[in-house]
Formats: sequence, C-alpha cells, structure tokens
Amino acid sequence: MKRTLRSFNTRIFVMMLSVGIVPIVLCLTLMLPLLVSTSEHRQERSAAQQLGAMSECLGGVFLQADEALAALAGDTRTAAAMRKTAGNPDTGKQLYAAMVGAASGCEAIANLYLFDVDGACLSALRGVPDPEPLATDWGVLHMAREEETVYCAAQEAGQIDAVRSLPGGAGYVLVRLDGEGLRALLSGAHDPSSGVMLLSPQWRLIFDTQTTGSQERLAVLRERLLAGEALSDGDASIICSAALEPVSGFTLLLSQPRAFTRDMTRMALLIGAAIGALSLMLCVIAARMLSRSLSRPVQEMTQAMARVQRGELSARVTPRTDDELGLLAQGFNRMAEQVEENLRRIVERQKELNETRIRMMQAQLNPHFLYNTLDSMKWMGITHGVPQVATLAQDLASILRTSISGEEFVTLGCELELLERYIDIQLIRFEDRFACEIEVDDALMNLLVPKMVLQPIVENAVIHGVRDMDDGYIKVYARLQEDELHLLVQDNGCGMDSEQSGALSFGVSSRPGEHLGLYNVDSILRLHFGDAYGLSIRSRPGEGCLVMVRLPVRRADKA
Repeated sequence: MKRTLRSFNTRIFVMMLSVGIVPIVLCLTLMLPLLVSTSEHRQERSAAQQLGAMSECLGGVFLQADEALAALAGDTRTAAAMRKTAGNPDTGKQLYAAMVGAASGCEAIANLYLFDVDGACLSALRGVPDPEPLATDWGVLHMAREEETVYCAAQEAGQIDAVRSLPGGAGYVLVRLDGEGLRALLSGAHDPSSGVMLLSPQWRLIFDTQTTGSQERLAVLRERLLAGEALSDGDASIICSAALEPVSGFTLLLSQPRAFTRDMTRMALLIGAAIGALSLMLCVIAARMLSRSLSRPVQEMTQAMARVQRGELSARVTPRTDDELGLLAQGFNRMAEQVEENLRRIVERQKELNETRIRMMQAQLNPHFLYNTLDSMKWMGITHGVPQVATLAQDLASILRTSISGEEFVTLGCELELLERYIDIQLIRFEDRFACEIEVDDALMNLLVPKMVLQPIVENAVIHGVRDMDDGYIKVYARLQEDELHLLVQDNGCGMDSEQSGALSFGVSSRPGEHLGLYNVDSILRLHFGDAYGLSIRSRPGEGCLVMVRLPVRRADKA
C-alpha cells in the first residue's frame, strides 16, 4: 500500500515538473534558434530583393549608355566631324548635337564625352569643365580598342566610365556616371538602414553609401572571400550579401544590421536560463504541495476500501474539500451505504425466493391434472362419436405440453408440427373457411428457433385477417439469406388500417397495444439476439399482410 501511494506521489510530482520545465526547455532549445534562423532567412530574402532591384536599375542605365555609345559609334558623320573639329566651331556644334540625340534617356544622371585619338576631350554633353586627358596606351581607352564596350571605375573614386572606340580610329566616346547619380539611382532600391557598396570586377571600390571606413570594410571582405568564408566585415552585427550586375560585371554588396546580434542572443539565453531556474524551483514546490494534497485523500479512501473488502461495510471517508476529491469521497460513502442496504435486501429477497421456489414446485403438479382431463375428453369424444372433440383435446394437449416445457429453443420441424396442430384447432373452430399452406424446405427443418414463435403470428393472421372471409388463405414459408433465417407468414385478409412497411414500431420497452402476440414474439427475438433481429411487416388496407421473422441461423447439435 505504501509503495502504491509513494508511486502515486512520484508520478504526480514528475508530471507537474515536466509540464513546467519542458515548455521552457523547448523554448530555449528550439524557439530561440528558430526565431534567429527565421529572422536571418527573412533578411536574406529582403537582401535578395534589394540587390535585384538595384541590379535592375544599374542594368537599365548601362543599357541606355550602351545604346548611346552604339548610336555615336555607328554614326560615320560623327567620326568625320571629329577629324575636322580643330578650329572649326561648326563641327563642334555638330558633335554636340549628335551627343544630345544619342544620350536621350540617360542624360539626367550621366554625362557624355568625346575624346580624340590622343585622349584629349573634344566635347562634353553637359556644360562642365573638360576632364583631364586620358592615356591611350593603358587604361580604359586602351581596353576600348580591343572590346566593343568597356565598363570600369573612373580615375576619380565614385564614378563609372563606359567607353567605346569610334570606327576608323577617329577617337572614343565615353559615358560617365558620377557618385551623385549613383546615389540618386540606388536610393529608392534599398532600405535606408542598409549599406551598399559597388565594386569593379577587380573588387576596387567604386561607390559606398557609408562615408567612413569603406576601405577597411572592403579589406576585411576580401580576406573572407579569399578564405572561402561567408561575407562579413568582421562586425557580428553586420550581414553582407553579394550580387553580380550582368551588364557591367560589377559587384553589388549589401550590408544589413542583424536582428539578433551575439550579445542579444547571449542575453536571451541568460534570461531564459534564469527563468528556467526560477520555474524549476516553483514547479518543485507546487508539484510537492499538489502531490501531497492529492495523495492524502486517496490514501484515506484506499484504507476505507480495504476495510470494505474485509467486510466492514460501515467504513466511511470524511470529505475534506469541496472539489472532485471531496465529491469522490461523498460518492464512496453513498456507495458503501448502498452496498450495505443492498446486502440487507438481498438477504430478505433470498428468503422470499426460497419461498417462491417452494410454491413453484407445488404448482408444477397441476399440469398432470390438465393432461389427464384432456385425455379423458379425447376418449369421451371417440366413445360418443364426436371426432372433433377428440382432435381438439389431443392437439390442445400437445400445445400445452410444449408451451410449459423447459426448453427455450426447438427445431423448425418441431415448431411447424406444433403450428399444424394449432391450425387444425382453428379449422375446426372456423369450419374450414380458410386454408393454410406450409412450404418449407426439408434442409431447414434442423435449424433452431425460439419456441412458439410462429403460432402468435398465424393467430394474428387468423383473428385479424381471414376470420370473416370464406376464401381466406395463409401461407407459411422460409428462406435463407446469408447468415439469417427468414420465416414469413402471408395472408390475403383485410390488412392493417394504415400502410406499414419495415420493422415494427414497438420494441422490448414499448407497450404492445392490441397486437400482444406480435409484441411478445418481437420482444423475445430482441432479447435473445439483439435489436438487429425481430419482426418486420408490410401491409396495405384491403391487400393482406406479410410478417417476416428475422433471426440468425443456428443448427441443432447432431446426435
């Protein structure tokens, strides 16, 4: 007993402790990493969207610049005018007009220049001071001789040059995008809290939205790239993402502040550990108090139950609370009182039952007197030449003997034989005004059926169906359907007052009404085999009645 109560206390204690600790452990081990991972994935998606938008903006400007360069490079008049531009004002105007027409679409953020074969600036789209001459034996002009269009960083930081050579070696056309233009172009494509770097294919810094520390961050990123590590500028609060602009080959770097820094994560873990320790202490105290408050009433009730098992029915439990345990104690007390009262009633009823059994044994002597009386009536009918009286007495004696026998089930053959005797009595009574046909296969005669199951149905057909007819007809037949035996009684009588189809409306617990015989048969079948079996009826006023008995197939044991 003590081991059982100790186990009960232990289970409650462990359960309460688990309920309090498991959610906190799961939160620390699963929720926090999941939250950090979800935040980083969300930042990665945001970075990819921002990089895509900025790459699309740069690509659009570069395509416009390429179209302007192609337009000027493909204009033979521009090359011819550049050869004649020295000291010729009309030629300079002609070149300026050509640049205005070619730069349509990108003139708002970029400038267009024409250089001669020596790298000197001949004309500029905007009214700005002429740029310094460019070297032709190295740098961007040198590369433009071998490639169609060259994109690179300008000599001055924060600028991008796109250069293309003119046909026939007439010179070079250059589109320059400065820092202000880049800032205006990219400002609407990224989050203001993010930092953006634009790098050349050689990872030279072209543009940075942050004004300080650009070269130091770029140096750290180069080291991590060469080491094959994830891009980061060395600060745990910064995450970097890179994208390659397809037209120019430039690299875009986007840096975002982390939602969860290492310090924040460490602080969350410390807070969670502190909360876990406090919750553990509270859970231990609460679990111990709860286990004791639950185990004490259970222990008292267990002791009282043990006393009842030993026969001490006066054992009671004192309810200490008004909760479920108090109700359980009250229920135990009522149960003990009822058991004590029932035991007293059982003793009294056993005395009454003994007396009833004595009276029943005395009453069993009465049928012998009835048999002797019916036998005397039979021989008196034969002696006085009244065979109907002899037949009635003999058939009635057989029916009486079967009805009071102790057997609950008989074979279908015996049931039909008893039914034939009942029909003989009714034919004598109603002077052969109806006919009854029994059509049952011999293979079914050995099946077991409840005793006297067909006689009340045939009696109902005679009394309520064909008694007032001169050509009444009753047919009794049987059939097998899977594991069920169907016994059917059909008559051509007046039928029921209202149309019927299906199972009878009354069951075992209903009142029988005027169809007492049908009610008794249906109740017997349901009590023996369940509600799935019983009587069903189909009838229409003036069209007769069909009653079907449904019962399971049961065969008599072979001798």
